[in-house]
Formats: sequence, structure tokens, C-alpha cells
Amino acid sequence: MALTVVFPVVLLFLALFFTIGALLYFFAGKSKKIRRKIEEEISLDPGGTIIAPESGSFRGSTARFGRIKCNGVIYLARGGLTFHPLVGKNVIRLGAYEIGQVTVEKSFLGNWVAGKKVLVLHLQDGTRVGFFVSDEEKWKTAIEGLAAR
Repeated sequence: MALTVVFPVVLLFLALFFTIGALLYFFAGKSKKIRRKIEEEISLDPGGTIIAPESGSFRGSTARFGRIKCNGVIYLARGGLTFHPLVGKNVIRLGAYEIGQVTVEKSFLGNWVAGKKVLVLHLQDGTRVGFFVSDEEKWKTAIEGLAAR
């Protein structure tokens, strides 16, 4: 009797374990590919980077880029900000000339996460774009300095 109950539970845990492992393997490989691609992009940019590539999260935009949130890799170079999503191929590239004002907000597009602030870029065309980054104030200062050039 006990064996008939234990066996399906063990199979369920094994299936769950292998599924999680496969997802982690997929995303780790995807992240490495993205980082290699970014390193290649940076090597071709004569100005270099201002903030090195780091994990970030796209929180949506009011226009142009959609509202679907996703994780990825973000960096700031002399030419502007670039965000590579882990899933999908829609790389977000914002030239320094496109960025008007930069703010740090508690919520964006009606959503908020406890303990996190959103870096919001106000573009020249009126679009607002939000990102989670490791240090919002560092990013804000760097982008404002870049936009001032």
C-alpha cells in the first residue's frame, strides 16, 4: 500500500527536479550567449562602456516597446543604453540623443515591487521606459551625464 503512494510522489519530484534543471541550463546558456554578443558589441564601440553589463529587468513602456516585462542584460555605453532580453530577440537600444529626463520612481505603469525602485527614462518622443537595475541612482547620474553631452 505504501509503495503505491510513494512511487508516484517520487516520480513527481524527479520530473519537477529535471524540469527545473533543464530551465536553469537553458537560461544559463542563453545568458552566456547574450554576454558574448554584448562583449562583441562593446569591442566595436570606440567610446566603450560607462556602466558594464549587468542583470536587469525591463518593466514596460508607454509606447514603442510594449508592456511585457522581462529579465535580461543591460548596459550603458557612450552611444546610449542597450537591453538584451533573456527570452526573445527584441533588443532595446536607446541612443543618448533619445533620452530626455531620467527619474527613479516607486511604481511604473501601475505596478510596484516592495523594496524596489524603477529607473524611468523619459524619451524625446514622450515614451516612458522602465527598468529595474542594481543601483538606480548610479544609473540615473550616468545617463544624465551622457545626455548632457
